[in-house]
Amino acid sequence: MKFAIAALLGLASVQALTEDKTIVYADSLKCGDCVRGGFNFCTKGKDGEVIKSGGAEPTVKCVQDATAAEAKDSDWKCSMAYTDKDMALTGCPQRQRKRGTK
Repeated sequence: MKFAIAALLGLASVQALTEDKTIVYADSLKCGDCVRGGFNFCTKGKDGEVIKSGGAEPTVKCVQDATAAEAKDSDWKCSMAYTDKDMALTGCPQRQRKRGTK
């Protein structure tokens, strides 16, 4: 019986983590929330750029749709290039963590 209760509680936790929350648009949304909210996350520079420890932050902006100036500018890479949200998240800037001595 204890196992069944624990399993149900575990399932409830997983469902709570996977439910979509309503995300209100703001141009300052972080990449994940911007994409999950159905908006376009744009980065000036490379798609999926890796930021080295102590490196300069890329220029980024969450835009509502493809009509935004950033979405039309070839210097910007936007998540709308992907039809799948999971793939769009791969374009988010990533921090590079230093591992080991090399």
